Amino acid sequence: MTKVLTFEVAINGLENKIWRKIEITDRKTVADLAYTILATFDSLAYHLYYIKYKKVIYDCWVCI
Repeated sequence: MTKVLTFEVAINGLENKIWRKIEITDRKTVADLAYTILATFDSLAYHLYYIKYKKVIYDCWVCI
């Protein structure tokens, strides 16, 4: 059975915190979550992200 997960995500380091509430199914990957977060903030930095969850780091750095 697919569950819908709800997250509140924010941009750190800003005086007035900018945040969004997003929903994603539990069948998606961490990469899908990262791209959803970036899309929620209209970010064009889709080629890099850094997420730490339960002491595991998920990242994607592209260097040309």
